[in-house]
Parts: sequence; structure tokens; C-alpha cells
Amino acid sequence: MGGATVAAVAAELGVDRSTIWRWRKSPAWRALETQLRAELVADIRHRVAGLVDLAFDCLAANVGADVDLALTVINKWGGSFLEMPTDPTDAEEVEAADQEAARLRQRAAAQRQADERMFDLLSTPWAQ
Repeated sequence: MGGATVAAVAAELGVDRSTIWRWRKSPAWRALETQLRAELVADIRHRVAGLVDLAFDCLAANVGADVDLALTVINKWGGSFLEMPTDPTDAEEVEAADQEAARLRQRAAAQRQADERMFDLLSTPWAQ
């Protein structure tokens, strides 16, 4: 069902679309999604690797002695579109990452409150 809408997937499975949204928030789902994405990227990398020799032969034949063109092609290509996902692929790791993110958000909120209190104190005119 690649590319299907949430409503279409829910209808296919016989569940409400809110169930799909709830499932997508679970650490197990997110870990599986990351794992599948990593497998897809690995497959694409493998397929592209099979074309690399041919591509470099064509590039060498067409670039010739034009060093500037060769450097431009190398810099533009970069291969960044094939970066592997770095999200955790284990449900417990996803949950731990979520907890760490929540802890950091709480810490940032507490720091903002402390900064606001300090600003209020500093901006209050002192009684003479």
C-alpha cells in the first residue's frame, strides 16, 4: 500500500483512521518504520553501486581534461540523497529517545521561566 492515504489504509484494515494515527505514535511502529526505511535506502544504495562504475566511465569519457567540470560534478552529486536514517530501529530505543526529548523540553521550559523571572526582576523599578 505504498503511498496510500491513512483513510485508505484504515479502510483496508477495517479500522478507524484514528487507530492508524495512534499506532503511528507508538515506539514499536516508529522503530519498524525506521528499520524499513533503512532497508529501502540500503537496497537503493546497492542498486546505485552497481551503476557507479559505468557512471564514472561515462563521466571520465565526457569530462576529459576539464578539471573544473569534474570538480563541479563531484561536488554537486555528493550522494547525500542516499543517507541512511539515523533514528533508532528498536522500540525501547525509540521510547528512551522520546523520554530524553521530553526531559530536554522540560529543562528548556524551566530555563525559560527562570529567564523570564530574572528579566521581570531586572526590569522592575526599585523603590527608593
